[in-house]
This record gives sequence, structure tokens and C-alpha cells, in this order.
Amino acid sequence: MMKNIPSLIPACFLFILLATGPAAGSIHTPEPGIVTVAAVNGQDYHCGDTIPFSGINNGSHVTYLFITGPNLPENGSRIQDPDPANRPVIDGDASAFQAVGVADDKRWTWTWDTRRSALGPGTYTIYAVSSPHDRNHLEYSPYGTTSIIMTKPGSRSSARPADSSDASFSLSAFSADPAGDLAAAMPVMVSFTIDFPATGDETFPSTHDLRIATDLENPRWNSTLVLEGVRTLQPENNGRTMFITGWLLSYPSSVPESLDITLTGTIPHGSSGTNQELLNISENDEQGYTVGSPSVRAVHVSPTAGKTSPAAASVNGSAGTPGHGAGIFGSRDSGKPWSIVISRMNSVFRPASSARV
Repeated sequence: MMKNIPSLIPACFLFILLATGPAAGSIHTPEPGIVTVAAVNGQDYHCGDTIPFSGINNGSHVTYLFITGPNLPENGSRIQDPDPANRPVIDGDASAFQAVGVADDKRWTWTWDTRRSALGPGTYTIYAVSSPHDRNHLEYSPYGTTSIIMTKPGSRSSARPADSSDASFSLSAFSADPAGDLAAAMPVMVSFTIDFPATGDETFPSTHDLRIATDLENPRWNSTLVLEGVRTLQPENNGRTMFITGWLLSYPSSVPESLDITLTGTIPHGSSGTNQELLNISENDEQGYTVGSPSVRAVHVSPTAGKTSPAAASVNGSAGTPGHGAGIFGSRDSGKPWSIVISRMNSVFRPASSARV
């Protein structure tokens, strides 16, 4: 018997490999389908409003909703819970999401009664996903997003004033690489310049804010402030949204000013067949409302790269368009050698010695 023992070792070793190897079904593949979401009555609401959402989901029979925003868990909160700030969604747990059934025509609807919610004023993003995944696990599931702005009841009408002025910036020298077909998960580099043509005594209103956002995943922003031809490299920023206070951009109108920015990231996973914003720039007033029209560069993500060309276009949005505008502001500190504004771990610096209005 002892002579036969060595011959059993390979068989035992193979059995151990099979027993400890990957379980069947653990290898994930991207799910098919398209999921969309929109706030039916526009973007602006008061805390306590009833907000209806609707969309399309041809990838599953259930749409799973969650929310992100100020003071909420980064990977998403339970929108249906009275206290979303302390109730994060749990990836893979369907009971942690607001589940909405999909009708036979692939449409879904759900109404959010914010009177039951402890959320305060701010800009929030609602995610609609074909499977119960949080923000950090969306690479395999189709999903859509929309943003809303919530203000205090009675603070100001949620409708935009009809006589809103033009924005204090302009977008130029925009380019995207690659410029051909774009597919989900494809790396992209976007370059552009924001010009600040003086419209009064200053280059940009000191009480306003500049919001720069993208739908790209893993974005990295590299910015250079150009004043009277002198270029000053700014610290790198991460995150899908970058906020810059007007105090940091406000100079005497006689000072030529621009901002050169390069953005790198990837087209969102699971976004085939949808429109994605490479860039969305807006100016926001003291109340968080959008001034003028945002500058948007959008692209259609091809279901199969190489078959159809992306329809890249400049789109003039409005404050009533889901996904535009913002109501979150940074702080300012002029008592330090460098002034810094931080919003969601994004920072923009400005030398204290620079001329200010």
C-alpha cells in the first residue's frame, strides 16, 4: 500500500484545486440594456415638494434607485428612507434600494415625497440602475442619472426668472481625443479653455460660483490659470464635479483672464447607447441658480465602437434641464499664504499676492 501513496498525490492536488477554485457564476459580464431617469417637472424644487421621476429600463423588470449628494455616503443612500444621511445602500442587497417595477412598455415611474425626508438644501443626484448596485459597482449594470436642486421652502421660487442675464464666461478651444467612435469604458482626454470676458468692473462676479462637471468615470482635472499671459499651474483635482468660487476668479476687468483645463477619464461602464456629458460648465448665483445657459459638450456612446459615429455636439441647456446647475459652495480663507476652496475634496488655489477686486 505504501508504494501506491505517491500516485494519489496528483489526484488529491487536483481535487483541492477544483474545490477551492472560483465558484460557478462568479465571473461577471456586462448586462445588456439601457436605463434612463429624469425628474418630470424639471430640476428646481423646494424641500418638502413631491418629485415625480420616470425613465426607461429595457435591461430588467425592476429599476433600483439611490441618491448621492452633500452629507450623504459617497456610494449612495436610500432615497426612500426618512434619514438618507445615515442609511447607505448596500451593494447587492435589493431591499436597501427603492425598487420600482418596469411596465410592459419598458417604462417606470416613481414619486418621491420629500416631506418625509430629512435632506436639506443642496444639489442631489439620483441614480437608476437595472440591478441593485451602489455607485462603486456600476461597471456591469446599465444605469442613468439626473440631478435636482433643492432649496428652502419660501426662499425663492423654484422657477428661473425670465430675465436671467448671460453667463460671465465662454468656452473655447474644445477638443476630445479620440475624436472618432466612443464606446463604454474607453479612455478619453478632453481639453478646453474657459474665457472670462469682462462685463463690468470685474472679470467674474465675486459672489457667483463656477461649476465644472463631467459624466466620465475616474476623472482627473489639470488646470492652468492665465492672467495677463502669465500661466500658473493649479493643483490637480479629482471627482466628477469641480467648484470654483467667484472670489477666486474675480479680477479687475482690465486683467485678461482665462482657464486652460485638461480632463482625462473613461466613458462610463454600461453606458452603451446613451448620451454622456463630457463637459458641463455653468455659473451659479448666490441662491445656487444657473445664470444664463450652461456650456455642454455631449457625446452618444456607440453600442459597438466602430459601427456608428458619436454625435458630439454643443448643447445650450437651461436651469430646468436635469443635470445642469448646482447649489454647493466652497469656503474662502484670505488669511493664509494661499487661498483655498474645497468642495467634496476638490481644491483650487490662488496666490494671496494676486490682485483682487
